[in-house]
Amino acid sequence: VEGGADGGLVEEGAGSFTLASLSAALAVSSGICFLASRLCMSPTLQDWNIPIGTVLTIVLATAFPGRVKGLQTGAEAAGVFGMQLFFAATGASGNIQDVLRTAPALFVHSAVQVGSHLAICLTIGYLIFKPL
Repeated sequence: VEGGADGGLVEEGAGSFTLASLSAALAVSSGICFLASRLCMSPTLQDWNIPIGTVLTIVLATAFPGRVKGLQTGAEAAGVFGMQLFFAATGASGNIQDVLRTAPALFVHSAVQVGSHLAICLTIGYLIFKPL
């Protein structure tokens, strides 16, 4: 995060991804997933795809930090898109009336969580970025 020309904050690398960096990030992640799935073909390791993929990613990033840093912008764009798609798909089937009818305590609990989180974020934001 750096200071922008207008005094605002600008995230480092924001808006600078290209189709090539996105393609490279997807190719590397696909290769890691393929390698992890091949390593987990034995019956004793069949449930270890994600941990082994994580270890492979960490080893790759540690061994080649310069090359992996170049994948950051494309991977970030793919990650943001994936998160938005996930939340849209899971939220599309939500029905507040059904939740209120079947699990009112869950609705109240969720409302308290969201309300508390919003209040804390707004308070901290006000205290940190309060105009002098």
